[in-house]
Amino acid sequence: MTRRGKNLLFIAVRLTAYVCCLFLISIITIFLWFKYAWPGYIDKGQVTVFTEEINNSRSMPGNFYSVYDKLYPNQRHTRIIKTYTIGSLRILLTSKDYRDIMSPTMHLSQRAYINIDYRREMKIPWASSVYLSFALDRYTTPEKCFDYYVNNYEFLYNQKGIDNASSWYYKKTTGSLTDTEIIGLIILMENPVLYDPIRSPERYERRVNELMNRR
Repeated sequence: MTRRGKNLLFIAVRLTAYVCCLFLISIITIFLWFKYAWPGYIDKGQVTVFTEEINNSRSMPGNFYSVYDKLYPNQRHTRIIKTYTIGSLRILLTSKDYRDIMSPTMHLSQRAYINIDYRREMKIPWASSVYLSFALDRYTTPEKCFDYYVNNYEFLYNQKGIDNASSWYYKKTTGSLTDTEIIGLIILMENPVLYDPIRSPERYERRVNELMNRR
């Protein structure tokens, strides 16, 4: 390699290092901002009430956890910091999304933030859910957020929560569901309209078989 080539390589390496450092500093700064600034944007009293409901939510039967954890290892235990840091790096380096490491806290905050009475109107909707996710991360655990999410998920046909869905779709209690039926409910939580077993049974079956083969 010529001297000029070595110089260009050296400049490219240094520039890459600077860009990576700048990216990491930006991520850390944004993370710290959301972590400590949320009380200025969300009513803490309502957050306290919400987190109490989450922490008191009923746990799922062991077989439900077992099936879910086989399909999505560690996701049920993922904290916000992992979702934002590793997810951001994954998008930057591989262009892949981070849904497989998406914290239950984030899932819950994205669905619940519109029900929170904010002290200040947010101009960017997604920012509201981010603030809420950090508030929940402080006072709850990913596992309890998962329990609350499952117990309060809005399925089709006015069926709220996993127990009502189990009874509606399979005529069973949640604790007596087979692994295949549990996978069916997990699919419905991904997209209850797209995978509706009543209106789109073939699409539902294909998705169930796809996840069964993943285990």
